[in-house]
Amino acid sequence: MRSGAKRKITTVTPGSDWSSKELDFFKIHIKLERNFEQFFNQEPTTIFPKDIEEIIELDLSNADILERIDWNTIGSKQLSRFAKHVLAVTKTHKSVESAVDDLAKTIFEILDYDAKDLSIHTREELQLDMCNARTYAKPDICIETSRLTIKLLVQEDKNYIVSTSKTLMNTNPEAQVIAEAIAAFQENNKINVKFDLPINNEQLIPCITMIGTYPTFYLFNVTKKLADAVKNGEEPTDITYIKRYKIDMQSMPLGDAMLINRHKYTIIQCYMALRKFVVSD
Repeated sequence: MRSGAKRKITTVTPGSDWSSKELDFFKIHIKLERNFEQFFNQEPTTIFPKDIEEIIELDLSNADILERIDWNTIGSKQLSRFAKHVLAVTKTHKSVESAVDDLAKTIFEILDYDAKDLSIHTREELQLDMCNARTYAKPDICIETSRLTIKLLVQEDKNYIVSTSKTLMNTNPEAQVIAEAIAAFQENNKINVKFDLPINNEQLIPCITMIGTYPTFYLFNVTKKLADAVKNGEEPTDITYIKRYKIDMQSMPLGDAMLINRHKYTIIQCYMALRKFVVSD
């Protein structure tokens, strides 16, 4: 290959099959941010609305297949829905893929991520333009405007679901959600063209991967240069850095994080801080 020539990637790869190979080729680097304030650009809130306080205070650590919960003491429908979804993910429907999606959707609804013209959708297939061909990317959840502009994506770690059968799918949820965000950026610009609006040169798309109830948060500033490099199957000139934030967990299965109140408290703080990147108040 002559000096300065861009390498071509010949394989058109659906988002569900993206791995470190695609991330390396397109010069996408993940940068772990350990400081809450630096990642979210704010301090974690310690003052919560009443319904969120009830969720934080609800003790699910000793719940045994729902038998130890006095449902008569749970007055709020939101609190009841939250508890049932957490217990479905961690207890009753641990191997059911939709359980994690239902939990994430409920959290977004409780925290008003669907304010104004925003809607929360599950399993929306996105067209991914790659290597001068068309393939697809399929997030588990996306939040979008009424004009179909995608604002946030969630990808579940399917390896967690099948781990009880000891047959791992060998998927890479981090690479998958990155492919989905690039597809979302491409789709958003197509919508802009349709409505005769300016093309975005960049867009910050928050992303979440989930292992059971345990989320990892990403801030991905997708650029047109990167999206075009993927579309043309060319190695980009610049490195793209994506910020990642993970809650420190030193014990217990990660997927059961929300069964422990101190972890649930921190997770809710993260979801509340992430909201400002999605909802314009």
